[in-house]
Amino acid sequence: MNVPSAVAEALGDETVSATVSLKGEDALYVTPTRTIHYGAEGFLSDESIESYPHDAERVTAEEGRRKSTITFDYGTDGTRSLTVPEKYVSDSLHPILAGVFRARGVIEPGETVSATYRFGELTLVVTSRRLVKHVGAAVWDEEYVAVTYESVQGLETEKGSVASQLVISTPDRTERIKTPNEGFRRVDETVRDAIYQFYEVEDQAAFEAAVRPAEEDEEPDTNEESTTAGKPEPAESAAFVSAVDTESIREELDELEAALDDQETLLEEQLAAIEDQRSRLETLRSQIED
Repeated sequence: MNVPSAVAEALGDETVSATVSLKGEDALYVTPTRTIHYGAEGFLSDESIESYPHDAERVTAEEGRRKSTITFDYGTDGTRSLTVPEKYVSDSLHPILAGVFRARGVIEPGETVSATYRFGELTLVVTSRRLVKHVGAAVWDEEYVAVTYESVQGLETEKGSVASQLVISTPDRTERIKTPNEGFRRVDETVRDAIYQFYEVEDQAAFEAAVRPAEEDEEPDTNEESTTAGKPEPAESAAFVSAVDTESIREELDELEAALDDQETLLEEQLAAIEDQRSRLETLRSQIED
């Protein structure tokens, strides 16, 4: 790979794992430990090099009309901000987040990052072994949620009129990934392909067979003695009932969460409509004043 001499000097013994071409000859060179921003020499600027270590505690992205700012938060060590043209922010975030995830131990050595999606305040990163989900103003921080594929027991789709959900069941909880319908199919296919590949299966039926508990495939024991011996004692029965009650509560909480997600989507649409009307009013006001 040909890199500018200034970048080669800054790299030292490091290798470039990803390159993002920006405006003109400007570019990002992403290594396992940092992101290097190269600014080419221009009429109004000299050649420049800036490095952004990946051991950040938080990564945020603020998009503008022409430029976007990616900020690395290093906690007590302060923040560093990287500015890129707005249309390149998604291409830039993908390798940057992959580097940060490796540096922070979110993903394991050899684990690849397949895709990065952003929908409002939802960021979803699909790797070869897990999903990493973050909801909030930051693209990522230490409050993220990770779902490993080996823990997945169910995978379903719930379609809505405005947004749809990918429902992923694990022994601990049910994780819902809600995205607008215009981008849902792409997310759904990417996540399913990653999970199917992890289990080395071709489709949903084969996946369900792969995650089905082994005891469900065994023939029931009709021997009366065995059946009697398998009956739980009163204490065991109480524990079973408690487990069932807990599961019912979890299902109710999942339903409440889904309802809140629907209300949130409706509110976002209403706010967008208000902003659109406000923009039109400002345009009319400007025309009248001119």
